[in-house]
Amino acid sequence: MPRIPRGLVLRFCLFAVILGASVLALRVPALREQFELETLAATIEALGKHPLAIPGYVVTTAVLTAVGCPASPLVLSAGAVFGTLLGGTLAYLGTFLGALLSFLLAHTLARDLVVHLLGKRLQAMERLLEQHGFWTLFRMRYLPLPFALTNYAASLAGLRLSVYTLSTALGLLPVTFIYTYLASSLTKVAQAELSGVLRNLFMATALVLLLSFLPPRLIARWQRKEQRRGRAQPRPPEDRS
Repeated sequence: MPRIPRGLVLRFCLFAVILGASVLALRVPALREQFELETLAATIEALGKHPLAIPGYVVTTAVLTAVGCPASPLVLSAGAVFGTLLGGTLAYLGTFLGALLSFLLAHTLARDLVVHLLGKRLQAMERLLEQHGFWTLFRMRYLPLPFALTNYAASLAGLRLSVYTLSTALGLLPVTFIYTYLASSLTKVAQAELSGVLRNLFMATALVLLLSFLPPRLIARWQRKEQRRGRAQPRPPEDRS
């Protein structure tokens, strides 16, 4: 194996330290309690009257999610405090910026070492992502996967930034408002209406997932039709003169 440049190792170690510090911080009971939904919502509500509360929430959410902190409590607390519309908008901006930061963080500090170690073996993954990366990442936003881990994996695997940005922007939009709607509704509705809220949430999630599967299949069907049409066209006669 060729010698690994020291700069690649140092950058990767810095990446590991950032993630390790985040994981260890969340294991400290006093800090872990701050990420419990009730505590987090109470903190945001107490700061809500401050002029910088709204931009502060967006920046804090972006930074915390970028370094590996869970996104769900931050999104749910925004819905509980600010409501579906404002809370969803703020949570969307915060998580979208956090997704971009985490992608760039992994790309800047760890991607070069992965490319150096895997070399040509990474090219197959990159070709696969080139074909299916957009919709794969879109659907992953609805799976119970760690938010930052999904972002890091997309970056390290070689997904292009433009594809990642568009897929993330579209994928986070429905799921963020679904979460904030749930949190906002649960703070307002009576117990008797809880089943209706959960039913609406389930239907909205199922609809978004269904729609995410349709476009790639329609595109593949159109491509097959074009291929059959191309094969069916008669070839021009050869010039025998």
